[in-house]
Amino acid sequence: MNGDPIEPQDAAPALMIRLPQLDIIEARLMAVLEGRHGQAWYTLEQAWRRKFASSAGDSGAISFGSVKNEQALQPKGGLPDAWMSNKKVWSEVTVEEWCLVDDASLESYLRKTNPIRKVPQRIKDALQRRPAIASSEPGRE
Repeated sequence: MNGDPIEPQDAAPALMIRLPQLDIIEARLMAVLEGRHGQAWYTLEQAWRRKFASSAGDSGAISFGSVKNEQALQPKGGLPDAWMSNKKVWSEVTVEEWCLVDDASLESYLRKTNPIRKVPQRIKDALQRRPAIASSEPGRE
């Protein structure tokens, strides 16, 4: 080396480490910058309303009873981020991620968030029979 500074393309590739806490901080920062001020924790009913009832009226695309009775349809396959007042609660980041899960990606989402939880065959059959609403909802792809 002759004392010249190392150019970025010459440097060794950087090791990138993602910490869950940084994802939460980043999501909250982005929400503030975008003018969204969501709540920090969601009960199952609040999460259901955010995902389903907001686009299909209070009846929702999937009934709250179905989501309540089938853990595979819940955020993180029913695994709560915390407990408050004897109720399962999920963080805003978890609920945001869950809101993006559609029928086709439910199994891969469960493999990632709760590997022991599987989608029961009766739920798979029901999801295949119902019309795909995720693509017709505004703001969802």
